[in-house]
Amino acid sequence: EKLHFSYLIMGILFIIIVSVLLVGIWANYESSKNNLEANAYRLHAITESYINNSFRMIDAGLTIYDNTFNEDMQDAFVIVMDAYNQSGGDPSRMDLESLKSRIRGMDIYIFDSQSIIKYTTNPSDLNLDLSVVSPDYHVWLQSIRNTSGFYPDRVCQNYVEGVLTKYSYMPTPDHQYIIELGLVSDKFAGERMVVQYSDVVGDIRALNPYLEDVLLFQSQKRLVYNTSYIPTPEESAMLDYLLKENRTTQVVRDPMFKKTIIWIPVDLRNQEYPADMSIFSKLTYDDSLLSGELRQLAILHGFTAMLVLLLGGVIAFMVSRRISKPIEQFASDVDAIAAGDLNHTIQPVHGYELSNLAKKTGIMVERLKEQIRKREASEQRFMDLVQLLPVGVFESDPDGNITFANPAAFELFGSNLYTSFQGINIFSSII
Repeated sequence: EKLHFSYLIMGILFIIIVSVLLVGIWANYESSKNNLEANAYRLHAITESYINNSFRMIDAGLTIYDNTFNEDMQDAFVIVMDAYNQSGGDPSRMDLESLKSRIRGMDIYIFDSQSIIKYTTNPSDLNLDLSVVSPDYHVWLQSIRNTSGFYPDRVCQNYVEGVLTKYSYMPTPDHQYIIELGLVSDKFAGERMVVQYSDVVGDIRALNPYLEDVLLFQSQKRLVYNTSYIPTPEESAMLDYLLKENRTTQVVRDPMFKKTIIWIPVDLRNQEYPADMSIFSKLTYDDSLLSGELRQLAILHGFTAMLVLLLGGVIAFMVSRRISKPIEQFASDVDAIAAGDLNHTIQPVHGYELSNLAKKTGIMVERLKEQIRKREASEQRFMDLVQLLPVGVFESDPDGNITFANPAAFELFGSNLYTSFQGINIFSSII
């Protein structure tokens, strides 16, 4: 079937317009999607880097602060060691409570060769076995047992109550015991808490909208600022893995709840101190936010694609009509002329080619009309000549039926000029 030119043009334009725009929309969608995902991952990386760097800076400042108490604790060890020597190396003969009052309330802990607290001013820690509670501490204590000197530690939470305490150690001269002093000060809850990990957490929460929750654990598997928190079995297992096997970032994905959990160990171990001040950050990201943003992006581009289809159809229709209307008008004029109306006027059309074609067609029609007039005049002269000839002239069809005869032919056949030759056959007449 023949297709209208306007439909052909409209279809071609629609395909071109829609194809180009849809390819552009798809490319923009892919680019926007990749940028959105890249920005989210980059934001995660910045968050994790910020936590690592910030915690290290905080720890550096706290180390300086903790060391300001070293001199007082060294002075206290002089008094305690003098009492130990006076007891003949028998801690049971030492008046620990009296010594505590003399050294500004510092608690005294005396470890035996098995790292068990055999004597102390803190009853809750009596008989605490560090080889069980903290094997790393036990190993460290054994490493200094046969040495001499002062070994300061950091301010950290004690094992039982979780109270911030500044510890220091000194082996006895006979290397039978290791004496530990524990300083608890109200300043720790004030001066030492000026710079807090919670400030960093607040900053990263404001920085990263995908961050749902942040938990900070210490090496004792206690939650920072909340010693009563009990880790879940999953958290406890991950902390054991990070503490004992691999202190690198671990990623746990939960597609069912659309969560991503990232464990970031900030390894703050220092060979100069027995306490492990490392922080283990558990960051929970809400993946549904990014999925929602990607879904909104897809909907927006899908809606844009629908508008493009509609707009492409309108533009294709308007342009096709603009192109095909002059052609249709010219074709209609040509049809009228072809039907025999040589006097039909060809309407002016837009466009150089069509205008030139219409003009040339008009000239062709005028020439045709001139030729027709000349032919009609020639035929009239021929008819006049035939009518005056004294010789009979007639025409017949292939079957011999007479279709025309001049007056002389009528006389020849004995008919007058007004008699019709209807039904007369030349062959029968001749025979």
